[in-house]
Order: sequence, then structure tokens, then C-alpha cells
Amino acid sequence: MNRAIGAGIGNTSSIDWAERWQQSPNHQRTKEIVQKYLDEKQPSSSSNGGQHHRFQQRTRIGILDQIRYLCGRTFTDAWRTPEYNFARHMTLFMIALLLGLSFLQLGKNQYGITGKIQVLFFASSLANYVVSASMLPLFLNRPVFYKETASGTYHPWAYYFATGLVEIPFAISTALVFVLTVYFLVGLREEVIYYFILQVILFFLFALSMGQFFGIAGPSLAFSATAVPVLNSIMTTLSGIQLPAPLMPVYYYYTLYWVDPSMYFAGGVVSNEMGGVTGLYCTEGEYTPFYPLNYTIPQSMLKNLTTSLGQNLTSSISAILSLSSNFTSNTTVNVSICPSCTFPGHFPGCSNYGQIENTTTGFAELCYFCKWITGDQVLDSFGMTYDKWYVYLVVVIGSLILLKLLSFVLTRYVRWDKR
Repeated sequence: MNRAIGAGIGNTSSIDWAERWQQSPNHQRTKEIVQKYLDEKQPSSSSNGGQHHRFQQRTRIGILDQIRYLCGRTFTDAWRTPEYNFARHMTLFMIALLLGLSFLQLGKNQYGITGKIQVLFFASSLANYVVSASMLPLFLNRPVFYKETASGTYHPWAYYFATGLVEIPFAISTALVFVLTVYFLVGLREEVIYYFILQVILFFLFALSMGQFFGIAGPSLAFSATAVPVLNSIMTTLSGIQLPAPLMPVYYYYTLYWVDPSMYFAGGVVSNEMGGVTGLYCTEGEYTPFYPLNYTIPQSMLKNLTTSLGQNLTSSISAILSLSSNFTSNTTVNVSICPSCTFPGHFPGCSNYGQIENTTTGFAELCYFCKWITGDQVLDSFGMTYDKWYVYLVVVIGSLILLKLLSFVLTRYVRWDKR
């Protein structure tokens, strides 16, 4: 409070805050409320035949009035310390701007797809910052919370509801600042932006709830500040991006992977971006080269193969084997063949594969492979599927609700001032 009004050590304010308070509408309203309570007659032991009076409830006002009062007070605290909310909005804006300029207007080539996935992964790693930002105010206000709940000023659950409700608009605004800054700079799909915004808002709310959880359950700020980065590092590592599900050790895949909320967020936003996308391609330096398959076949078979396929000798192995009944000569030739039309895709010859032909023989001299030509291939490589986009969303919502309920219970029964 002293810092908010410019009092205390290093005070440079010339305003008389005591006089300002006495002249404010809040002061008059507070006096009226106090006078209202004083005018209400309270039963005393003398008027009750010497019996002690038992109140029907712990506090004078109902739970809804307590929540309304605490929401107003928390909003007032936020207004009196604007640097806190300004800092977290500006921090996310600068992170989004730096990220967007680093991956500016990515295309559909292999580098562009990899960059987009990394941007989406980075969105999940922001939980570490959001958790820490939401955890700090709870620890700063914890002594006041313990004092006021012990004196019956309000119920612990009212305080939890109020702090959670007040954080919702800030979570939405910070999520929008991040999404609207980074989304169009990177060049993500505009037609699916609404799902991405919804996922980011829900995940930011989850991160805020995690911060509240550690602010309630943690014995000290030092403990929670140490535990949160470790937990978030585990969550982001096992989200299925850095360590894709097909490559993940089984002891992680069948345990931590499926209970990791970051996995469902990452799966939702990646499948939302890549699901159903076509036209991915490789630039000249992005193909993976490999040597063709060498076969020795009868000369007559080569003649029949050339007749049936024209000059396109980049046929599949099955096309050669299908002509095995045409062996009529013992004279053989060596052919070099790359995989082709049995694999549907983009490269000329309708596959992920291409070739460099020998100008003398017309056969393949070197084969090339393009890893991703459709968005579904991208999802398959990470063990994801677009058909489960709603599952990813529902699990994120469920994780948020579960964490809220757990924090709700801990608010009532965990008190570190007694330890």
C-alpha cells in the first residue's frame, strides 16, 4: 500500500493521501457501511438471559456477497498496481513479436512446416511463465488471507472463487495479445484461428489455475518457484513434439504421456493446423537422397516394360514383377529403379519420390525422397490425428476443471501458517 501511494522510504509524492481518502467517495461509502452495521442491534448475553449467543453462520454476509466484495477488492488491487498486468501483457507481446519475426511468413516447404510446429510447441511452453506470474500475488497476499479468514471476514472458498474470477479476463487478454501477434506473422492458417484461440485461452487458464494451486499448496515461494519449472519441463518434453510418440520409450508413452495436459494442447493445435492440408513440398535442398534399387532382368522383359509404360522407367518394383511371365531370353540387362506410383503424393511420378536419370541409359542414377507432402503425414510422424481434435479440447477443459476442484479443496484445508 505504501508503495502504491508513494509513501514510505524514498517517498517523492507531494499528495496528502490521508486527505485525499477522506474526500473520496469510497471513504463516504465505507463510513455508511460501517454505520449500517453499528446500527444493527446485536444480541448480548444480558439480553439473552445470561446465555451465550450462537450465530447461525461464520460470517455476517453470505458467500455470494463475499465473492462480490473480494472481486471488487482484487480488481482494485490490480488497478493500484498497473505495472504487474502491464508487465505480463508486454512480456507476452515481446515474446510473440520475437517468435513471429524469427519464423516470418512460413510456407509449405519442409522448413516452413517444421517452423510452424515449433511455434505451436512454444505456445505450450509459455505455461511456465504464466504459472509463475499468477503464483506470485497469492504468496504476497497469503498473510492477509490467513488473517482475514481466521477472523471470519470471509470464507476461504469465497477468496478462491474471487481470485479465480478476476484472473479470467486477464488470461483472455494475455492469450489474445500472444495469438494475434504471432499468428499472422508466422503465416498460420487463418480459417482455423478460432480453435487455436480457444485452445490457448483454455491452456492459459489451466496455467493460471496451476499457479493458484502452487500458491495454495506450496509451503513457500522458494519451494513453488523451484517445483514449477521442473514440472513444466517434464510436461513440455513429453508433449509429443520434442519427443514424438512413435519414438517415445514405452515407460513414458504408457504413463506420463497420456496424463500430460501439454500433450493434449499440443495435439490440438498441431492437428488443427495440419489436418487435411495438401500441397506440401520439398525445395532443392530438402530432399533426402538415396541410391536406387538395382535389378538384373531379361532383355525381353525390359522391352515389354518399356512398351507398357512408355519411357517412364521410374516404375514400381511390382510393375517389373508383374511381367515375370514374359521371360523369353537369357540375355540380361541391369536397371536402376526408384520407387514411384505405388506411393500417392506430390512429386512428378505421383509420389514422395523423385529421381535423377542417367542421360545415357535413361535409368535412375540417384533417388530423392520428400518426407512430408500432406498434413496427415506430418500428424502421423508425431502420432497425432486430426479426427481427435475434439478429444484434445475436451481433455484440456477436463484438466482445467480437475485442477480447479483440487485447488478449491486445498484452499479450505491447507494452512501453512500453523506449521
